[in-house]
Amino acid sequence: MEAMEKLSKIKDMEVKKKNKDLKNRKEALETIKEMMKRVQKVVNLYVRTRDVGKECCSCDTILRGKFDAGHFWNSNNFKNVTFDAERNVWGQCVKCNRWEHGSLLQYREKLIKRIGPEKYNQLEEDARVTRRFTKSELQEILDEYKIKLKKLKLKD
Repeated sequence: MEAMEKLSKIKDMEVKKKNKDLKNRKEALETIKEMMKRVQKVVNLYVRTRDVGKECCSCDTILRGKFDAGHFWNSNNFKNVTFDAERNVWGQCVKCNRWEHGSLLQYREKLIKRIGPEKYNQLEEDARVTRRFTKSELQEILDEYKIKLKKLKLKD
């Protein structure tokens, strides 16, 4: 019986190793665009986890259940701050983010209150800088937000 358990564990370890190798090969073939989508998912999950129970960044709705990670400076045109969850990405109700196109005037007011005028002005400057990410930069951002997400989940 003990020999069967050891054999089963060895087989499980081999399967895990093969899966990990496959995952590493897939990631190596991943384009920058695909990697950006993967990083954005982790950043958005971090924001949704961090901001649950807080007010929407545009209105007074308390964020519960399904809500968005809303970007003040949109991620299509302002790549330099697209993953900046500490200044540019905040929990936003679906109504404000999708139906009211971000409610940017209200978002701006609340954003300045949350981060202060100095950080807001710096964010505005940073948003206007053109940026092209490398795979290694994206990997660093991904790792950073995975760690931050893990820390948030440990607090709960």
